[in-house]
Amino acid sequence: MYIQHMNTAADDQREFELLFEKSGLEQKQLAGLLGKTPVQVNRWLTGRKDSGAPPFYAIQFLRMYLMLPASARAHLPSRIITYPKKAA
Repeated sequence: MYIQHMNTAADDQREFELLFEKSGLEQKQLAGLLGKTPVQVNRWLTGRKDSGAPPFYAIQFLRMYLMLPASARAHLPSRIITYPKKAA
C-alpha cells in the first residue's frame, strides 16, 4: 500500500528554518534577495500565525541557493534591483 506524504504548513515551516540556517544568510540578506522586508522573513522564521507558512518560492530559493558554489553565491546582489517605472 502506497501512502503519499502531503506537505503541511508545519513541514514547510521546518524545512524553511533548516534551509535558512544552512544558508548562513541573515534575515536582512534573504529579505533583500527575495524582495521582501526583513519583518516578513522574521515572521516566516518565528512561525507567527498571522503571517502563514513560508511561501513555496522562498523555500525553493533557499534550495537553489544552497546548490550554488560559494563563489557563485558571492556574486549575487544583496537585494533585488528595482528600476524606475516608465512614464505612461
